[in-house]
Amino acid sequence: MPANPVVTELIRSKIDSLSDEMLHLLYRSAYSTLMRESRDCSYLATTHRGELVTGGHLHYRFALQNLMASHAIADGDIYITNHPYQAGVQHTPDLMVMLPVYLNGRHIAFSCTTAHKSDVGGAVVGSASMTSTDLFQEGLLIPILKIGHIEGQGFELDENILSMISNNVRNPDLFIGDMRAQIGVTLVGRERICKIAELYGVEALFDSYEAMLDYSDRTLRRSLERWPDDSVTVEGFLDNDGVNLDTPVRYELTVTKSGDTIVFDFSGSDDQTDGPVNMQKPYMEGAVFGALLAMTDPSAGFNDGMRRPVEVIVREGSVFSPHFPAPVGAASVVNHRLQHLIQEALGHFAPEKAVANGGGSGGTLALLWSDDLGGKTSRSMQYEVLGTGGGAWNGHDGTDGTGPLGITPVEILEFQFPMRIKRFELIEDSGGAGEFRGGCSYRREYECLAPATLNRRADRGRFPAHGIAGGHPGSLSRFVLDSGTADERAVPIAGNYQFAAGDSFMVEGSGAGGYGDPLRREIAAVARDLAIGRVSRRSATDDYGVVFDAAGEIDPEATAEHRRDLAHPAVASNS
Repeated sequence: MPANPVVTELIRSKIDSLSDEMLHLLYRSAYSTLMRESRDCSYLATTHRGELVTGGHLHYRFALQNLMASHAIADGDIYITNHPYQAGVQHTPDLMVMLPVYLNGRHIAFSCTTAHKSDVGGAVVGSASMTSTDLFQEGLLIPILKIGHIEGQGFELDENILSMISNNVRNPDLFIGDMRAQIGVTLVGRERICKIAELYGVEALFDSYEAMLDYSDRTLRRSLERWPDDSVTVEGFLDNDGVNLDTPVRYELTVTKSGDTIVFDFSGSDDQTDGPVNMQKPYMEGAVFGALLAMTDPSAGFNDGMRRPVEVIVREGSVFSPHFPAPVGAASVVNHRLQHLIQEALGHFAPEKAVANGGGSGGTLALLWSDDLGGKTSRSMQYEVLGTGGGAWNGHDGTDGTGPLGITPVEILEFQFPMRIKRFELIEDSGGAGEFRGGCSYRREYECLAPATLNRRADRGRFPAHGIAGGHPGSLSRFVLDSGTADERAVPIAGNYQFAAGDSFMVEGSGAGGYGDPLRREIAAVARDLAIGRVSRRSATDDYGVVFDAAGEIDPEATAEHRRDLAHPAVASNS
């Protein structure tokens, strides 16, 4: 029976609101700064088949379908997993909690969360590294398993499984605390879903599921029909795989659009790597569909209906479909490079929406502080997800100092951990010059007040974010030891380091690419950037052609002449 459009919109709105409410509840319930401040977690409700209908991540369907294929699920079951090859999560620190939702004995939905754990054991602090060579070095592997069941308004968990987890992670308090928060939130989500089904009826809920998926399919197809039928191939490079440091990793994407369908073919990308920059297809598809939705019509909605007019091709044994147990710990670094590649390709079909490369994720810091702080408490494990800058596009500068997740405030870090932030500032000239400037990245300088072990993941120390339409590339990322001293020195941006009390280090993220010829940038915009420290006097003159008089004010006539000279250097040299 066709869904009632009014009822469908009411149900869609309620599921949307439910997801937002549960996500905020997850933030508020978390033990770790990684969930509470960086908000590296997600919640969503799916159909009874595991399909996403609004918001969230597309890898849930892969995990839920594997769950249903391997277990006889029942009302009240609580399942967990962090297995990249079984659940499609990007790496082992991502723990997924899955609850089947039943109403009057009928399976109607799933209530799910995924959240990044500060540590799941393994070879290095924080588990996900740039140096692992197989999955078993990246921490405890939890297959899809039943960990407990719902009891009344609460839940009971298998003590043997809890003991197994606690004895294999560096900070069991954080892991178990965050996991319990996830389970509690999925229980609340389960109750909310049942109330929606009770209010409108199960059949209306099921009809609305289909209507939402169909709407996304139709809307995306209409957008694709407006694009020219064509094919384009682009490539991008990662600095290295973390193990073979002198060998870049090459990604290739061919996009072919025909009628109301589109194909993304990654077959030309490099073979799976020794190091952890591989990625499972269920997770990488999220980058494909996210970029496609942004470049077409966002009102289509981010759900599994988008899959119907889209084909994603990967090659078995490649970086996007590695064979078990290839490591995947740095997949989040790859995810940002993948988004840049996809956006670059889609800009060929929709040039009015083309965007320059962003600076990327900014990398991560996993710090294990000395045990003399009182053992394995929340003060001993620090995990930060850093930001960079966003790429510029036609009519807009890139965003400054941002990232995919929240930046942990200085006050929280200094209160909770034995460290001091000496500097936290945007980096002058880090955004690529352009008619529209690339987003500037930021630097943070840390002073250790206790001994610590650091595991650092990062990229763009070798290949900068490039600009488009004449825009310049952004700056490269840097990692500096003994910052602010006579021994200050730049070292590889990713790796493992030991610090004593009193040591300092500085992190600089990579800047984003610019859009358009910098000589076309409005002089007022250059002046504003100068005033707020986004560009230097040198860049203003050399890149943007802005000339200053003896009083330090902008000279409009000299600027116009200098810009003409920069635009036509041969003419200027002959004269």
